Amino acid sequence: MKNGTAISIPQLIDKTIENYGKILQSIENEGFSFLVYGIPPASRDENMYHYPFYADKEMRVFISRKFNEKLKEFCVKKKYPYLEIQNRFEDESGLISKAFSADTIHLNEKAGKIIAEEIWIEVGSSNFHK
Repeated sequence: MKNGTAISIPQLIDKTIENYGKILQSIENEGFSFLVYGIPPASRDENMYHYPFYADKEMRVFISRKFNEKLKEFCVKKKYPYLEIQNRFEDESGLISKAFSADTIHLNEKAGKIIAEEIWIEVGSSNFHK
């Protein structure tokens, strides 16, 4: 909205993934091990900070799902380990599940423990980037 819709949301997502890729490539070049995990599901927040442009729930769900889809595709292509969290912590509407929500935006400790366990599993597997 800020750019007058001159750049579409899918284009903005692609550009963001491209920027992530540059950072991940530099981390790989330095020889560090890493794992990428997606963004959490869309928040339940109704613009509590009063941003001038704030998408409705349906659009936020679309954006978070599309972003994670593109990030996963990128990681698979580059053979970077990727941990899917979107579908594990969303409710039937695609928003952050109340069971895993610390507030309307952030994942809670229960979700954090699940993510930590998944990371440990990934670290022990041959899929972890070395």
